[in-house]
Amino acid sequence: MKSLIGMTLKDAKEHAKQELGVKRMGDARFKMILQEGVKKGDFIVEAGILIDPAQSDPLDFFVDTPEPEVIPPKTKTTHPPVVHLDPRLSSSDLPRTGDMYFYRSYSGDVVQGEITSMVCFAECQNPNGTWQCVALQDLHLKKKGVPKETMLDHLRAYYQNNMHLKDERRSLLSEIKALESQVTELKEQVVDHAKKLS
Repeated sequence: MKSLIGMTLKDAKEHAKQELGVKRMGDARFKMILQEGVKKGDFIVEAGILIDPAQSDPLDFFVDTPEPEVIPPKTKTTHPPVVHLDPRLSSSDLPRTGDMYFYRSYSGDVVQGEITSMVCFAECQNPNGTWQCVALQDLHLKKKGVPKETMLDHLRAYYQNNMHLKDERRSLLSEIKALESQVTELKEQVVDHAKKLS
């Protein structure tokens, strides 16, 4: 993005949001854009300003480039990259890594968190440092858009309501045993009847 040359980091972030057509952009996504620009040689970062590499001091071997801050998850690890959405979908309207959204946290409060990776759920880091998976349907740009009942409620109920399946399995297994014993008895009767006839 050579169009960012001459801008401060704050202005560059606003310009990048406009160019990508997004309303919000997290620090992780902006750092990724900066690193990509530095790697391609589009610009370098000097004293908080993006400048053309041709205008930089050729004797200055130490160029300040922003380093991404890696924060290890406190409650769980994120899903493996193999289950993340295909990166070719990045130009769609789906949320992307680094975007900021409002959602209902596991504690029941509506919070704003940064998306760290995408699967069929968005892995979000809550303000208190914990991690949580939030269904795509539950991500909203505005706090007012977050409903009281979320997909999390439906999934929790689904996973907790499996006791009836265990009871049904138990009754089916006992029915199978009863049928097997009846088959064994009938085989014995057939063998006894065949012996009497011969």
